[in-house]
Amino acid sequence: MSDYNLIDEPWISVVVDYKGTTKLVGLKEFFEHAHEYIALAGDMPTQDFAVMRFLLAILHTVFSRYDAHGEAYEMIELNDRMQQIEKVDLEDEEDYEDALMETWKDLWNAKKFPEIVVKYLDAWHDRFYLFDDKYPFYQVTEDIFKEATIYNNQKSVVEDVGKISFKTINRLISESNEKVSIFSMKNSDKNKLTTAQLTRWIIHYMGYSTTSDKYKFKAFHEITDIEKYDAPAGWLYTIGGLNYKVDNLFETLLLNFIIAHPEERYRYNIQRPSWEFTPSENTEFYLNKNGSSIDNLARLYTDYGRAIKIVNQENIYDGCLESVQLPILDKKYNLLECMTIWDKQKNAFNFSKRKTYESLWRNFGMIYCKSDDYQIPGIVDWIRKVSTLIDVDNIRLVVQVLVSDQTASNKIKSEIYDELYLNLKIIGDDVESGWIFRIKNIVDNTKNFLERYYKNFISDLMQLCNNDKLCNNDKKTRDQRDQRICQYMANIYYKIDKPFNDWLHSIKLDENKDEKEKQWLGILKSIILDEINKIYNSLGYKFYIGREIKRGKKSEYINIAIIYNNLRSNINKKL
Repeated sequence: MSDYNLIDEPWISVVVDYKGTTKLVGLKEFFEHAHEYIALAGDMPTQDFAVMRFLLAILHTVFSRYDAHGEAYEMIELNDRMQQIEKVDLEDEEDYEDALMETWKDLWNAKKFPEIVVKYLDAWHDRFYLFDDKYPFYQVTEDIFKEATIYNNQKSVVEDVGKISFKTINRLISESNEKVSIFSMKNSDKNKLTTAQLTRWIIHYMGYSTTSDKYKFKAFHEITDIEKYDAPAGWLYTIGGLNYKVDNLFETLLLNFIIAHPEERYRYNIQRPSWEFTPSENTEFYLNKNGSSIDNLARLYTDYGRAIKIVNQENIYDGCLESVQLPILDKKYNLLECMTIWDKQKNAFNFSKRKTYESLWRNFGMIYCKSDDYQIPGIVDWIRKVSTLIDVDNIRLVVQVLVSDQTASNKIKSEIYDELYLNLKIIGDDVESGWIFRIKNIVDNTKNFLERYYKNFISDLMQLCNNDKLCNNDKKTRDQRDQRICQYMANIYYKIDKPFNDWLHSIKLDENKDEKEKQWLGILKSIILDEINKIYNSLGYKFYIGREIKRGKKSEYINIAIIYNNLRSNINKKL
């Protein structure tokens, strides 16, 4: 039985006006009216990010085969289901890339999506049913689990598979059957989801699955004695996520639609989204270790983090997914992924492991400047490439991350969402004397001053707590002291974050760089002075009495007046 087709049924939540009004739309209505919507409005930012990548997979698939007028590219051959049959010939690659860029430009100028997107969806209508016996969306069929050999975390072969409750994949709750989430945003009917919500959370779960489920494949069809494989958290969970946003959903999608990949080795590959394969083909694809060699964005954006199946509502396990782990993608410097920062020696930059007070602007150099250690995100290279083709001034670079509790199950602890506002022309000014490197230096100098001089002031302040256990030197009290220092640092960064982003947002390409830097240093001085004056005026007499502290092998007498004046002196000299 086929039910709830994502093309026709309303499930995508969008913002339709500046009052914050939202509505649910299906895929057909979405692509017909995307230019009328402001933003996605799902249950949380990481869900919107996962849904956006699914929508981008549709664009990559369609416009790798058809131009903005709905005409097939002359250098590729298509079958009757609008699929590309073979790769572009080597001698046609340059013309194909030019055609792709012309398509992107024509789409941007048209200000809305053409009919060809809906025509493609209609051709694959049977692959978008959430409930279906043959092609359930983002799922496997019941026979796959029955025909496979599956073992649990004790390496024992089992007849049944793991169960993941709806209240677990619903990240507003994240409650397992073993532990109750007391402070969740939903107190009753926690395991109930509307079909629209379930659709969005399944897409989210594929990218942000944790490792609480332990079941794996041992054999499937002709694939026997599958070796032990790694299956940690989902792809998006491990890399974080960067994307650009403006207040128009059509333009947001186009800005993140990298129609010509920055890396030549991926630029001409056939776009093959997961729905163009059967559930059995998708399963075999990963178990044959092909998942680690995904070579196109449509497939990457529809990556299967797990083999799952919605359990029938009449089943005793009402409101859950059957779930088995699949082998993880190769995260070692995988430049197919354009929406993260790549550490050239390790893997994706893990935003969730930053300090809690580390806002996105502090990573400005890694995002926008070439270095020996980090690869600039592909999305940044793409925006620079199209910046001359579009008429948008200010855009937002957004990071959205789920933070793990660092246990073996990688349970979700919190979510990070941060934005960086910047004039589009500034992003393209990446020559050595341009704005990008000047801003990087300003960011570095700001961080260096805070981490050295302001942090020393706070550290000395903790040493002056001579009636407090924090002045002791055992590990427990050192940890407590470090925690207090961290709180002070978080507070000063919090007070700097908005002013710095406002200053960054205000930069114009033709402004005097020296004068603009001087403006920021004046703002920074004012914030720091205001903060240390509040601290200074709140302290009692014992901080004026002072005490001797150790600095390396030497002893030094300090009190609040001394460390206060030292910091003021450094502010005047260094800023």
